[in-house]
Amino acid sequence: MRIVWKLVLVAAVLSLMVLFLSGCAERKGYDSFAQCITGNGVVMFGSETCPHCQNMKERFGNSFRFIEYVECNEYIPGADPDRCVTEGIGYLPTFRFSDGSKLVGELEFSILSQKTGCPLP
Repeated sequence: MRIVWKLVLVAAVLSLMVLFLSGCAERKGYDSFAQCITGNGVVMFGSETCPHCQNMKERFGNSFRFIEYVECNEYIPGADPDRCVTEGIGYLPTFRFSDGSKLVGELEFSILSQKTGCPLP
């Protein structure tokens, strides 16, 4: 019986290591992806109070720091609600592309990749 528990413990530790290491590699890949889409003129308009916006931020993880982001909620410090109005932002999150087109909602990274030509991580 002790052998079974040891095998279960070893399997669990190995599984956690694989998950951890794959997560680290994935985040590193998002840095390049986030820098590329920002370099291609993508701007994300959102709000700290918008759950869909927060979901997008979480998907980028630490790499979100490379995304050009405009806070539209006037009650959040550092917000730029005038820019959101000027840009015609009605729903959040909105992604504006360099060609002036906009897509609204939680976007799959594959869509951002197609629109910008940036390779997926």
